[in-house]
Order: sequence, then structure tokens, then C-alpha cells
Amino acid sequence: MPEATIITTPISSAGCGKPASAPPGKSVYETAFSGGLTRTYLLHVPTGYQASSSAAVVLDFHDHGSNASQQEHRSGMSFLSNQQGFIAVYPQGVVGPDWQTGWATGARNSPQVNDVLFVSDLLNHLQAILCIDLRRIYATGFSNGGGMTDVLACTLAGRLAAFAAVSGSYPPYPGGWTAREVLSGPLPRVSA
Repeated sequence: MPEATIITTPISSAGCGKPASAPPGKSVYETAFSGGLTRTYLLHVPTGYQASSSAAVVLDFHDHGSNASQQEHRSGMSFLSNQQGFIAVYPQGVVGPDWQTGWATGARNSPQVNDVLFVSDLLNHLQAILCIDLRRIYATGFSNGGGMTDVLACTLAGRLAAFAAVSGSYPPYPGGWTAREVLSGPLPRVSA
């Protein structure tokens, strides 16, 4: 099996010109392969989506013990997606040792998966099937999902444009850094 590769820099979208896999204005569950697992996510393509025009993407991570559908309803991001024309994506965490869904953020009850690889693979997948603006990919999340957003700010800052954690849970992450340390320095620039 080839070694997993986490892509930390922007890549062009190959999905431009292809019809969206989800009907515009609707949310549907889809899958992506990562780390030997088939992972799920909830995809909301906005009502005005045009396959010929690149759109922004917002990744919205649920809290511990929750799921993608609950996060969609809690955040209202799909409603905003339709208003503002961005693609909303709600990744689904996996079950950890406490039998609850969540994200591998360094906490004791974290699932034993590579969620940074999952996000990288998910972005690769999304950019292959949708027309995505490589300079406008964002991450947000609530509680454990906020912690996942923090992890992404540390690991994928070169690929994602901005991060907004809401009531995040920030346990020590392997490597000993936090997004607050990473983001206190100059932010990486993305060239077109």
C-alpha cells in the first residue's frame, strides 16, 4: 500500500466544468476514501452553483458525540451557503474509544485515525468533483470540531485560507504546538 500523503499546499480544482454530484440547494451524504477507510461527509452545494465558476468551500466540523447532520442544523451554514454561494461541507468524525464520534485532536478519547490526512484527502476529492477556488477554502468547527480546526491551522495552514474555531477544545496535540503559536507569526501567502 502506498504511503499516505498529506497535501499542505494549494492545488488546482479539476472539477470545473463537471456537473455537481449533489443537486444544488440540497444536502447529501457522500464518501471519500482516506487512510484505508471509507469516510463520510455531508455536502451542500448552493442553489446558484455554476460548474464553470470556482466557488469557496467551508468545512464545518461537528462536536464530540455529534454528527454532520446535527452540525448542519446547529450552524445554519447551508442556509448561508445558499445566500452567499459557497459550498458547505460537514465532515463526519469516527467513533473513538469512548464509543462517541469525534476528531483526532490529541484528547484521551480521540479516535485512532489520521484526521489531517482525511481532510487533505477530502479536499483532493472535492477539488476533483467540484469547481473550487483554491484560495478560498476555510475551516470552522464547534467544541471538538473547534479543536480539529485548531489542528488544521497547525498542519494545513498552507492549503486553507482561514480558520474559525467556536468554543474549541484544545488538548495538547502531538508535536507540541497550537494554532495560536503558528498564527502568531506571518501567515502563508497563496499565489494564483
